[in-house]
Amino acid sequence: MKQLGLFLLVAGLFLVTACSDDDDDVTTPDAGDVTLDQSDDGSVEEPVEDTAVPDTVEEPDQAEEEPVEECPYPTSSGLIQCGHPMPPLYWEGATWGEDEDFDFRLTEFFCSEEYDDYVALVFIVTAEGCGYCPGYIDMIENNAAAINAAGGLIVFVDAQNRFGGPASNVAARLYCDREGAREEGICVGDGSTQPTMSAIYNMPSLEGVPTGFVVRRSDMEVVADQSLSAFILDYVDILEDIDEANCEPPPANCTALEEETYEDNDTAETRATIPEGCFVEGVCSFTGGICTDSLDFYQVNLAHNWRLDLLFSHATGDLDTYVWDLVNNTVLMEDGDPVGSYSSTNNESFEYAGPAAIVVSGYQGATAPYTLTITDLGE
Repeated sequence: MKQLGLFLLVAGLFLVTACSDDDDDVTTPDAGDVTLDQSDDGSVEEPVEDTAVPDTVEEPDQAEEEPVEECPYPTSSGLIQCGHPMPPLYWEGATWGEDEDFDFRLTEFFCSEEYDDYVALVFIVTAEGCGYCPGYIDMIENNAAAINAAGGLIVFVDAQNRFGGPASNVAARLYCDREGAREEGICVGDGSTQPTMSAIYNMPSLEGVPTGFVVRRSDMEVVADQSLSAFILDYVDILEDIDEANCEPPPANCTALEEETYEDNDTAETRATIPEGCFVEGVCSFTGGICTDSLDFYQVNLAHNWRLDLLFSHATGDLDTYVWDLVNNTVLMEDGDPVGSYSSTNNESFEYAGPAAIVVSGYQGATAPYTLTITDLGE
């Protein structure tokens, strides 16, 4: 093998020598049109460069300008927080009415003319293992027409499936079908939330379900949060005054001196029992006040029908009163509606029968002194 390599090397040298002897001129391969000329005496002349100007001159590439975004989405921290813009979440394959493959994007809700009839999103957050959630959904369905008329687009969010895991859009669709919510708004599963799965379930203020929050379209700011409120949000009232809605609590309109004599009764566990001795000719009346963001709980032990009257000035602060569900530790619901009185006028009044826990609260953090009267209506 080594002999064969040596033979080829010698043969190659022979061929190169032979070619050099036969040719007078040697031209190198093209290299920018530079030519080497060899004279008869064997000397090499200096190379002559081709100085011809090319027919066309290429302009240097111009840097492309960044496109200007026509509808920039408000800057968000990435968290869902009251008083801050909502992150640009989206759901591919959501359900809206008969459309079971609807892509819902908050960026489009903010920018697209398709949503010009709406002033806000009303997110209703539930879970399939939540016993109280169907009643809350019923309440929303009962008020869906009024919410829609006030410019609210309802988004039902299924946070957890029946196994306790993040719910997909498919699971949310089936849950909405079971609860009859499909026709009232958009149904999404928080397990299908993008770009961050379960972003709603993991919002800092969420301590349990059902809950809800409102996102104003003009700036995509969260302007109301059920989790931060001691009462059921009046979504229609919020929507009708959406430009003024905010998460800041109003200033206190009463002091600790105006609190009722039954303090401390700020929780259902520490609720004050209204004594029999308070009733004079079947009527018990006393003064109190919601002077902070806390609640006032009482226990009524009448065995038959009775009426509650809560007297206050709505101009000072809007108060509401409900029967409290001690089992689920929330407002008692019947046929999808809270049991109690929660108007937007002076005073609240409702009737009930039998022993019950009751609560007095300030709407969206409102404060005001009040007079509470319980009247025994007899059998």
